[in-house]
Amino acid sequence: MEFRKKNTGSRKIKKVSLVFSVFYITTVFGFSFVTFCNSKKTSLKEQLIDHKISTLMDTTELNQNGENPLEGNAEAIAKGAVHYSTMCSVCHGTGAQGSTGPDLLDNAWLHGNDNYATYNIIMNGIRLENMKMNPPRGKMPPYKNILGSHKILEIMAWLADQKSKLKENPDN
Repeated sequence: MEFRKKNTGSRKIKKVSLVFSVFYITTVFGFSFVTFCNSKKTSLKEQLIDHKISTLMDTTELNQNGENPLEGNAEAIAKGAVHYSTMCSVCHGTGAQGSTGPDLLDNAWLHGNDNYATYNIIMNGIRLENMKMNPPRGKMPPYKNILGSHKILEIMAWLADQKSKLKENPDN
């Protein structure tokens, strides 16, 4: 019987040691993992500041002739499609044919259909009292502080690409 008591005692010690070891390893791993992850992250405040700085430093604009320097650029068109789908499609529809907001692929733009007007509308928005749509269905918010001029020009490049495709194949 003494043999079993010793054996039972050593089993208890082994169980305690095993539990302690697992706890210790888990704690060390968890602490290391959290420390590693946090060292790679920046705070939300820092991310917002970085976004604001990059938006303010964005100097891409229409050229002197009112042409979009990104028009026809395949990479800009692809990025513009992504920006459009995340920021514009809710109001203007997934294919830009209109929803709450007007159709962007026709030529009947109430606030101007040239690059200057389009750029200005997206950058500065349209207040409800300035809406020419009858009846007005909501204001167009300004996107200059959200997107910045470069992303707005990418959206405009995508819209121009969509319009040219529509002219090439009017049945679609």
